[in-house]
Amino acid sequence: MIPASRLTAKNEKIQQLEAALAEKDAAHQTTQTEYAQHRTTAAEEAAMLRAGVTNPEDMALIRFRHSRAPEAERPAFLDYVAGTARTDPYLSSLFGTAPVDGTPPAPGTPAPPPPVVPPATGGVNAGVTPAPTPGVTRTIKWFQALSDAEKDAIPKAERAAGLAGGWPLG
Repeated sequence: MIPASRLTAKNEKIQQLEAALAEKDAAHQTTQTEYAQHRTTAAEEAAMLRAGVTNPEDMALIRFRHSRAPEAERPAFLDYVAGTARTDPYLSSLFGTAPVDGTPPAPGTPAPPPPVVPPATGGVNAGVTPAPTPGVTRTIKWFQALSDAEKDAIPKAERAAGLAGGWPLG
């Protein structure tokens, strides 16, 4: 015969373990949901990057326009970016395409980036270094040899010439 106190202690331990398991299951479910959301977001961003959209604000605009489409007609996001978004009147300028109504993209709209062409290896000018530009001898040593008055005159002369930025040391 098992004493009642021992049975009660075992039942309490079982209840504690079941409660801990339920907490871990809830935490696991939350983690799974977050993981799925991150995967979806990563796939969406990858599709937009492949389409040439790199600005986070532009990405948010594409997501917003996709969410505003009627649910019955709303395509999957990846299909939207590959097709419908390119003809949307508000988004077509991001892709450099004409909207559905046939109006051309707005002036000054950036075109999609050109494909990356790897540099040529070998060839006629392989290993040739450019010749130095005559008269350009402004180096750090040249600058250090200047007097304080001359160093102060450089930025003033640059501003007078309409130049902005650092001193021409190269």
